[in-house]
Amino acid sequence: MPPFRYAAVLALAAALAAPARAQSVVLEDPFPNLSFAAPVELMDAGDGTNYLYVAEQGGRIRVFENRDDVAEAPVFLDLTDRIIGGGEMGLLGLAFDPGYADNGYLYVDYTTPNPLRTRVSRFTRSATSPPAADPDSEVILFEVEQPYTNHNAGAIAFGPPEGPGGERYLYVTLGDGGLGGDPHDNGQNPATLLGSLLRLDVDGGGEPLDCAAGTGAATVPADNPFVGVPDACDEIWAYGFRNPWRMRFDEAGDWSLWVGDVGQGSWEEVDVVEGGGNYGWDMYEGAHCYEGPCDPEGITFPVYEYSRSGGRIAITGGYVYRGTSIPELVGKYVYGDLSGPVYALDVSGGTPVNEQLLTFTGAGVCSFGYCLSSFGEDADGELYLLGTAGAVRRLVRNPPLAGEPGPEVVAALTVVGPNPTR
Repeated sequence: MPPFRYAAVLALAAALAAPARAQSVVLEDPFPNLSFAAPVELMDAGDGTNYLYVAEQGGRIRVFENRDDVAEAPVFLDLTDRIIGGGEMGLLGLAFDPGYADNGYLYVDYTTPNPLRTRVSRFTRSATSPPAADPDSEVILFEVEQPYTNHNAGAIAFGPPEGPGGERYLYVTLGDGGLGGDPHDNGQNPATLLGSLLRLDVDGGGEPLDCAAGTGAATVPADNPFVGVPDACDEIWAYGFRNPWRMRFDEAGDWSLWVGDVGQGSWEEVDVVEGGGNYGWDMYEGAHCYEGPCDPEGITFPVYEYSRSGGRIAITGGYVYRGTSIPELVGKYVYGDLSGPVYALDVSGGTPVNEQLLTFTGAGVCSFGYCLSSFGEDADGELYLLGTAGAVRRLVRNPPLAGEPGPEVVAALTVVGPNPTR
């Protein structure tokens, strides 16, 4: 046996022989009396109330009080009459206006048919209790046609106060249009909106829409990086994405913009996105050449990537943890894979350190092995995991056993090379 293999076997044997230690985090069912259908978003509206909102892919947004004995989650907004669902289509994104407490505005990203397209719209809250939105109040802000039924992306979120009057712009993710391997080469084409992350002024104070002209009421911030650039869409903030399914700002931190971009078949990536960046697809999948010739000049590579070894399927982007119940996670990016593993990524030291926290599995949680669809966050910064089969679970600290200072690192197999196992 070669020496390096012998050493690896010894390390693995030591890990297996070590006494079992408690996980530092576990999952709890915070709302045992509620059930959901394919949840894709969970969030607080930022209005100082105690309500949480869950968006279901089939087209409904549910609302309920954030307490463990809550028994009902009435429909806040029903869009089932205007969406096309199934697969990677449906109600995919939800965001509340920074001024929601006063103006009652909320925003959704959904797939609509005839022709197949992504639509981002604004709705207005009704004067009811519990709260509800008026389904007839829709203002279409933006639309783009989709050539295929997959890679619709769908994440929307408000960025920091950055407009000339302190406005917060809306960011929107779009996949490359779908099928496989980016057959229309949208990822490396800033003259199309597909395969891009957009930045829009939802208050109508910017420049007219460029590549989506005439399809909505949003406008383009004048300082978007591609405004005035030939053969590039003014709406684009960054491009070169395959399917950036989930995107979040570190609002309680430095406002960095984290994106989990789903790979083609070999590599999943985590990006910290800046304006004007080209994130590589489909020239690169992660940091690896996919469709050459591959030139790294001008490409912003991921801050972290992992291979699909070990049964992993697709990255599920999450949040930078800013809660208080799990101190050791503060400032780390918590994300997962559709197949179930949940990770904490620390890039504060320059060299990424990735730790597997747990695996999101259990009776009623997974469906044919496809488990972790999305993450959520409440007003306190605590994180939730959302399952394709309907489960909602909260990430909580696992108290150490009596007399123990806390979980400790034990010997483990580390492979240096393309396999990211630690």
